[in-house]
Amino acid sequence: MLFITMNVYQGLPTNVIADNTSRTVVAATLTGISEALVATPFERGQSLLQTPAFHGKIKNTLDLRHHLRSIQQWYRGFSAILIRNCSTNCLFFVCRNPLR
Repeated sequence: MLFITMNVYQGLPTNVIADNTSRTVVAATLTGISEALVATPFERGQSLLQTPAFHGKIKNTLDLRHHLRSIQQWYRGFSAILIRNCSTNCLFFVCRNPLR
């Protein structure tokens, strides 16, 4: 998903941003946002299933679905994941070609 969305966002019209590095930073940030929107519920479920406090309460993924009922509970920690994804994507894609 990372490279597909990066290619899509880099293919956006270039008349708005002329500089190639700036276009890469914007595309990497949008890629991080897209990735966070998709991956946050899965990371939330994984962290709850691995937490020892929930071993007796949550047995499997279907039980997790009944435990987390609202959208706020599924996207808890979204801002931290958003910061992580955007910053690392920008760093990776900006440094990718010069270091090759």
